[in-house]
Amino acid sequence: SKIVCAGTSVSFEVIGSGSDITYQWLKNNVPIAGATQSVLTLPFPTDGDVADYSCLVSGNCGSATSETASLMVVNNN
Repeated sequence: SKIVCAGTSVSFEVIGSGSDITYQWLKNNVPIAGATQSVLTLPFPTDGDVADYSCLVSGNCGSATSETASLMVVNNN
């Protein structure tokens, strides 16, 4: 789990091994459009980014989904 202040950049990273590796990040098990790199960065997270994140890593030997990481955003009032 990660807890960040609203507006503070946060990143998640996975490392795949093998050849022809592809990545697809998921937010609450739904693919995030364009999130296909090994690092997912949310530059200015808000309450709308509070979710469970994981990554589907695929390669020539098959695919696997990473462990889930939960994001919590704390608003500075």
